[in-house]
Amino acid sequence: AGITSRCKPQLAWAVGVIFLLLPAVQHYMSPPQLVWKAALAASLLILGYHILTFRRWADEYPYVPRFLVCFAAMVVELLWENVMVWIVSAADLRKYDDPPGLQDNGEIVFNYLAGNKPDTVGIQKLVPVAADQAM
Repeated sequence: AGITSRCKPQLAWAVGVIFLLLPAVQHYMSPPQLVWKAALAASLLILGYHILTFRRWADEYPYVPRFLVCFAAMVVELLWENVMVWIVSAADLRKYDDPPGLQDNGEIVFNYLAGNKPDTVGIQKLVPVAADQAM
């Protein structure tokens, strides 16, 4: 009841139209690009208007410091992860070779269960294959 009393239903409709309805309709229909740009611009203007005219922003101020701390922690974590990936890529001895892509164990298992003869090298770790059954 608290959230319902603070938020107008029009704001929820505007967010739903922008983030749910427009991408879904755009995926299944192909009207001219000008129509999509106009619909997106109108939806963003409505959303912006409702956000700027929200009457109870003062109720949300106590949560700003906690949000900023959590946001900063998230940014630090993402930076740390990106630095670790960069270090691993920079230290990779085979970075200029052309190594094969990652093995898709799910595809190998489903092909095996479907009766297709997959690459037996990839499936040996999942299902023991006798040497005489291998291709």
